[in-house]
Amino acid sequence: MDLTGEIRRLWGDSLAPVTAEIDDTVPERTRAFLTGVGLPTEPIWGLDFEHGDALAPFERAGRRCLPIAGSAGIPIFVVELDTGVVLQWPPDPAESDPPDFVNSDVGLFLLTAGRYFALIRHAGDDGTAAFRRELAAVDPDALAARTFWSYKVVELQSEDDA
Repeated sequence: MDLTGEIRRLWGDSLAPVTAEIDDTVPERTRAFLTGVGLPTEPIWGLDFEHGDALAPFERAGRRCLPIAGSAGIPIFVVELDTGVVLQWPPDPAESDPPDFVNSDVGLFLLTAGRYFALIRHAGDDGTAAFRRELAAVDPDALAARTFWSYKVVELQSEDDA
């Protein structure tokens, strides 16, 4: 499966490749994705994707991160620079809870989020099961207990049962 092609299909014209200089500490795989494919220009879950100077590494709770989406300057979705995985931080920087694992890399995050929103728009009887199967096929760690997507699947299943 061509994941980049699928990401482009799901997000359409809302993807904008990063043209600003990216810090040398950003993993090459993340850098290549950001400059070759980019990040959406439209918000999701009320969060704006970062572009330009906002894509600057920072440190929080001993983790070096690159913000990819947030609200009012507070990073929520970040790429952990040591591993390349996408994490979700609690919105309040004073919270001591550890971040939730989201996806194994930024490309898989956009693929999964794109599929999630496509499911919401075109929900069918088997939509939640199909979403879960597709995610398990490309990023099984994203469905482990206490991950961002495991919570979203539970939400979808609750809506299906209602």
